[in-house]
Amino acid sequence: MIVVIATHDKVNIADRFGRGAGFMFIDTETGERKYMDNTANASMRHGAGVQTSKLVAEAGAQAVIGPHFGPSAFGTLQQAGVRVFHGSGSIDKAIEDFKAGALEEVVESNVPSHHGNCQYK
Repeated sequence: MIVVIATHDKVNIADRFGRGAGFMFIDTETGERKYMDNTANASMRHGAGVQTSKLVAEAGAQAVIGPHFGPSAFGTLQQAGVRVFHGSGSIDKAIEDFKAGALEEVVESNVPSHHGNCQYK
């Protein structure tokens, strides 16, 4: 399975999925890892969640792991058939937990909408 994790440093999971500087694409069967830059989307005033979700879905993500998913990012991932899991801390630990079935699947957005009150200006 191809699992995608937003990151700022290629080691730890970014706090907000749509605002990660890049993404680690990890094949859980082979262990192969690929990095994709996301700085253009991460610096957007609005719409980063939707754009990054589209980007990873189109690039082959089957699941994503992160601590916080806004309603736009979550909805876009859900529509694309990408499963969403809650995880934080190091990427290696999250992948280990994912493979062990220890991560909770997210069934709805876990942060409020920023619509009309965006903190990223």
